[in-house]
Amino acid sequence: MRRVLVLALVALIVVSALGVAAQPQSACPRVSKGLELYKRARDRILSIAEKLGVVDRVKEALSKADTLAEEAKALAERGNCTAAAAKLRKAFIILRGVARRLKLGVKVEHRIKAAIRRLASTLARLWKATNRLEQLGYNVSKVKDLIKQAGALLKKAEQALKEGRIREAVAAVKKAAQLTREAARLLRELASKAQSPEGRENIINRVEELIARLMKRLEELKARNPELASEIESAVRPLLGKLREAAEKGDVAEVHRVWRQIVRVITAKVREAKAHRRA
Repeated sequence: MRRVLVLALVALIVVSALGVAAQPQSACPRVSKGLELYKRARDRILSIAEKLGVVDRVKEALSKADTLAEEAKALAERGNCTAAAAKLRKAFIILRGVARRLKLGVKVEHRIKAAIRRLASTLARLWKATNRLEQLGYNVSKVKDLIKQAGALLKKAEQALKEGRIREAVAAVKKAAQLTREAARLLRELASKAQSPEGRENIINRVEELIARLMKRLEELKARNPELASEIESAVRPLLGKLREAAEKGDVAEVHRVWRQIVRVITAKVREAKAHRRA
């Protein structure tokens, strides 16, 4: 929306400049109208500049245009409309250049927002992958800490952007990107360890622990509801084979996927049993 307003402002300045460019000597009221347009356009530019955090620089850039506008006003008051129009035209040229540079500033803001979205998506994927390794017994505390730090920086960047502090937002995004790359690097190292013989053995041991815990729960369930326990065991047994196969390959993602499937199957069977009892 802000970009559209800047573009509209540029168009207004162009039209206004053309309108005062060649006024006859009797057209000083039209020069006055041009001065009013100049003031409105200038105020709008400063409003956008303030949101972008560059108001001081824009005021400095507009100082020459302001001087020309004041000179145009003085000339118009003395009845020298042609000279006034010439001064005002130069002021609008400067104003238009500043407005176009602000449009670039708005583009920068859009790029920062896009970078924040991309990094947030990457951090979400890294967090999921980290949880998988953590469930298999790997120490992922450092990776998680980096992900949390990067996430906090993205929130800081979003807040700075809302308040028009562009440079601060850019710095926060750059630091977040650096931490994200470091987290991804450490995660790759952990994943490569999972592919080593020692890593695969660790995964196999962890999977066998999960299976043993599951079978113990099923034995306990048999004492209360043997039919349900039998149904669950029959449903998950083929999946347990897939779980062991994935563990032997050191495929962390597949181990995580199959285990989630096992949990879903058990949950569904329990819900079916409860619904049957209520019926």
